Amino acid sequence: MTATLDIRRPSAHVAEVWLDRPEVRNAFNDGVITELTAAFRTMAQDGELRAVVLGGHGKAFCAGADLSWMRAMADYTWEQNHADAARLAEMLWTVWTCPVPVVGRIHGDCYAGGVGLAAVCDVLVAAEGVHFCLSEAKLGLLPATIGPYVVKALGEQASRRYFVTAERFSAAQALALGFVHEVVAAEALDTKVAEIVAALVANGPAAVRACKRLVHDVAGREIGAALRDETARRIADIRASAEGARRRAGLPEQARPGMEADLNLTQLVALAAALGWASGLRLYAVVFITGAIGWLGWVTLPAGLSLLQHPVVLGASFLMFLMEFVADKIPGLDSLWDAVHTFVRIPAGAALAAGVFGGDSAAWMLVAALAGGTLAATAHTAKATTRAAVNTSPEPFSNIGMSLAGDAAVPAMLWLAWEQPLWFFLALAVSMLVAVGLIVVLFKFLRALVRRFVPGPQATA
Repeated sequence: MTATLDIRRPSAHVAEVWLDRPEVRNAFNDGVITELTAAFRTMAQDGELRAVVLGGHGKAFCAGADLSWMRAMADYTWEQNHADAARLAEMLWTVWTCPVPVVGRIHGDCYAGGVGLAAVCDVLVAAEGVHFCLSEAKLGLLPATIGPYVVKALGEQASRRYFVTAERFSAAQALALGFVHEVVAAEALDTKVAEIVAALVANGPAAVRACKRLVHDVAGREIGAALRDETARRIADIRASAEGARRRAGLPEQARPGMEADLNLTQLVALAAALGWASGLRLYAVVFITGAIGWLGWVTLPAGLSLLQHPVVLGASFLMFLMEFVADKIPGLDSLWDAVHTFVRIPAGAALAAGVFGGDSAAWMLVAALAGGTLAATAHTAKATTRAAVNTSPEPFSNIGMSLAGDAAVPAMLWLAWEQPLWFFLALAVSMLVAVGLIVVLFKFLRALVRRFVPGPQATA
């Protein structure tokens, strides 16, 4: 947080910049201009960032220039006025050229320079009741530094009117003129902004940046041979990129909308299998690890798994993960824990596997749930019988060693599913063969052990 801005980072891929001078309706002065310029310059260098939300605290988005600041400029020389205006122009340019999309969240009034700040956003969402006004002419000024951006966003014909009349126009009029993209009820403003941000984050990050740059570069240009060749080069570049190849693999034929988490179909199937299998061993570790890497922005989770990165789910799964980690190291208690979780791990494994396909296809979700449940059941049964057999040994070290091996296997298999799905399938096949073998052998061992200590009824002559 700075003196005039409230800058937040709700996730690795999203930043929020809030004008934080509610006492003056977020009117800007030299401090706001300096801090906005610095903030957007920093964000322009952030390779993880995919969207920026620009809004204002208090009753208004931005009322334009601070009157106290303007009165202080009354005695400026021409050179000082020019330098001051140049700083505002640089701030607008910095936001305009930010490589990631900027989503403007507009509420209350948006006047003068505030309209310019809105105009440099890529997507504008306004609340019902918002009014816009290019009021400079009333003060004997003109909207010069903001002019190029407002004319582009509002249109030349509408600008001819509102520049010279300084009339107010409503959010509905702004929508009709194409200045804003969405007008919603005030209570739905944040929901609509979140929807747009989610759509931006779900797309290929390099492609989104290239799309924004494309609009800037081709707008207003003559469609001649040079432009045709340039655009052909750009699509060739993006097609040949790693992101382009990864996004096209399995899309759109093999996958459906929502399977966008930078994963192709092979990786999605591998992830579903890994979540099912690993849930049979360490359910809470699976939930926590998957949610944490999504929350940290290391991967973009499929929509059906996005709930795992909610802070409440992360906190609860981490606590259960710690409990399971300890319980699994104590002979006897580990078998009791396994017995109780027979009724938890298998349905949870099925649900997590189905979540990979996120409601996009009932058939795919059903297949994933059946496969995930089967893998979870097999892994759980192999683990439970193995640990029950190991617990017959009086020393605790073999039990702890088996537990640590399980702790290591879960993140290793999840990583393989994400990064090397073919190797994951090979490892999964081997583990399933071993698991089935262990279940058969250890079941016979445990049955013989039970018969040894609990003999059956004696045969009578």
